Amino acid sequence: RTIEIDKVAGSIRVRPATDKNELLLEADLPDTTKLMKVAERVRSLFDLTADPQEVASLLGRSEIFNRTLHQWPGLRVPGAWDGFELAVRAIQGQKVTVQGATTMTGRIVQRLGNAASPLQDTELTHYFPSAEVLAKADLSGIGLTTARITSIRRLAQLVSSGELRLDEAADPTR
Repeated sequence: RTIEIDKVAGSIRVRPATDKNELLLEADLPDTTKLMKVAERVRSLFDLTADPQEVASLLGRSEIFNRTLHQWPGLRVPGAWDGFELAVRAIQGQKVTVQGATTMTGRIVQRLGNAASPLQDTELTHYFPSAEVLAKADLSGIGLTTARITSIRRLAQLVSSGELRLDEAADPTR
């Protein structure tokens, strides 16, 4: 996927290692100064810092979760690279199929995202548009209802003004 970290744009590829219980990260960045931040963000994205035994101990107290934990030991809840992008996807994906939501996201990215220089052997062409861009964007013709367009625009305004933070540094008590 394409990424942006501290205003530095690039792309990453994460895939399982062959015959190992590991993930391989390939990053294409203009310089290496952000590489450690990218690696930490990927660890968070895949919930790799969680202790599976501690999680199983806590969730195993619930009959429902206990069955699930035994069926899929070590199961993780995946995260998202960008909280704003995830929130936009949640708004535009309501009451539509996954394919429909994917199509609308693609239209938003193609129309409003900056062009990318992707990793080799990928079809990545653009970055997801920023909150500043979506706050002022014409989203007509993408397939979104008027209510969803209004919601996305308002969300983007709140994020771009700093009134709402959806990144991992956000204070949950705020």
